[in-house]
Amino acid sequence: MKKEQLLLLKKEILEGRDSERLLELDINLKQLISILDYRIREKTGNEYTEGEIGEFRSSVAIARSYLRVIGWKLENFRLEREKERIDAITENKRVILEIFESGMESVLNSPSDTEELRADNIALRDQLSRKEKEITALEKRVKIIAREVVGILEKTKRE
Repeated sequence: MKKEQLLLLKKEILEGRDSERLLELDINLKQLISILDYRIREKTGNEYTEGEIGEFRSSVAIARSYLRVIGWKLENFRLEREKERIDAITENKRVILEIFESGMESVLNSPSDTEELRADNIALRDQLSRKEKEITALEKRVKIIAREVVGILEKTKRE
């Protein structure tokens, strides 16, 4: 690939928005660099003139620059996708927080709800108090019955 052909890729690389096409160009440029590096190293005999070898070196330099640009663009695409994902998560959390805040606000600002909650709370406390009294009464009865049983056992033991 001649230097002129490489320069035609510049526009496609700079304006490229397709990750797959950029990856394809990345692979092709790496292969081109390998081929040209081989030609430069293995300049056997008079196969290539010094001008051609200079052209190869120039093409390799351009291709390596393009690879860096492609790498930056691909990283930028990855970061954009990551940012979009984070923004979506943030938006979901914001919506949930707004729902929670509006629910809490309506509960706190609604006098009827507050009064209902207070009435329910008072009723539950009354029930709890009654149950505690019943438990205390049952504990007293158990103690009385236990004393009577102990008394009966002692009486039968003596007899």
